[in-house]
Amino acid sequence: MKLPSPILFLCLFVAAVQSKVEPQPEVGSWAVYDYDREQICIFFRVATQLNITYETYKSVNKIVYNIPGNTHTQLINGDCATNGTQSIVVSWKSPYQTFAYDSFAFTFQFNQRKQQYSVVDVTYRIVLPDARLPIAKQYRHSTPIYTTPSRMSYECVDLPPLNLLTADSYSWVDGISLQFLRFQAFADSDIVELLPASECGYRQIDPIQPPTQDDWYNMFLSMVGRFITNTTSMYQEMKRLRSDVTAIDSD
Repeated sequence: MKLPSPILFLCLFVAAVQSKVEPQPEVGSWAVYDYDREQICIFFRVATQLNITYETYKSVNKIVYNIPGNTHTQLINGDCATNGTQSIVVSWKSPYQTFAYDSFAFTFQFNQRKQQYSVVDVTYRIVLPDARLPIAKQYRHSTPIYTTPSRMSYECVDLPPLNLLTADSYSWVDGISLQFLRFQAFADSDIVELLPASECGYRQIDPIQPPTQDDWYNMFLSMVGRFITNTTSMYQEMKRLRSDVTAIDSD
């Protein structure tokens, strides 16, 4: 009996591996135009993938949802307000329900005192297949992120997963992957290209971590040191006062 060729085994193995690899998201680029000032106020580019878990009446399902690129999306709204807040909203046809649309929105806020701006709200509205609640789910992140100096753009090729919250318990996002993120908001001139980028380095202060055992030990030593110092100072002050009282009594 003739055994199959090793090349055939290799081809079957490669095909099996490739069938399990999820397709990568497309990179999309959009811009918000300020018709009053006749200039672009927001440039935005990103590739986005959401890992969504949701409940149906029969089971708990997981999907990998890629946001489409330029050819399948449309800019439906943008706000170039000069009062410190700007936004961009992009929409596309839902792949799961006829006549339904999905969307995402990014809102930027400018800090006049620090001369910098941040993303202060990220919202995705996604219609899920056969969901327990067959309406558009809203997943949201509302903590300032991606802080950028004024008159600069922000760029990061591969960012840490972003956590999103939802208003109900029937669906949630296990993690959102943002790649090739590049944006600039509050453009204040007739520029036609992005300004120099702050590459992933200009970020908010890291979240406070719980104290370690060494931290507790160091804090204990610091408290003991302060106690000894204060006790010594009080003893010396009492000794001085006693000397003063003794001197007055002698007089």
